[in-house]
Amino acid sequence: MKHTQGFTLVELTLTIILIGILSVSASALFFNPSALSALAVRDQLLSALNQAQLTALSNGQPVQLQLTQTANNWQLVLTLAPGTPQALEVQRQTYDREQASLAINGAALANGGSWSQTFSAQGALAASQQLVLSSGPTHALCVSAAGYAYTGTCQP
Repeated sequence: MKHTQGFTLVELTLTIILIGILSVSASALFFNPSALSALAVRDQLLSALNQAQLTALSNGQPVQLQLTQTANNWQLVLTLAPGTPQALEVQRQTYDREQASLAINGAALANGGSWSQTFSAQGALAASQQLVLSSGPTHALCVSAAGYAYTGTCQP
């Protein structure tokens, strides 16, 4: 019997082609790091929205989420029982913008502008909200009137 060792030419060619395809798709993130940053901010904002809803549900009190934009960053503040003497800041986060922009329900958030939403004690909002972070590619996020936040566009 003849024993062969190594790989065939077809296997080596397919491997090189696959590595090439993967490197081209991954290189987009290296050439545009702000695109990765906008995606990371969208995921962190999604997490903060879910935390706001869970905090409202677990404490039986409203929770306000306020997002403020400056020239260089976004600042997110979660407040339990806003507007009452028992108001308590639960979370404060700052995210680098890296030239990314944020549109809420189709209107761009300007520098110095802020967006505020209050989750009821039942974890609901007054209306659905569509957020889109843009930095080359766009990254959509929806918060339904029921308070559930998810990636993608809002469904009617």
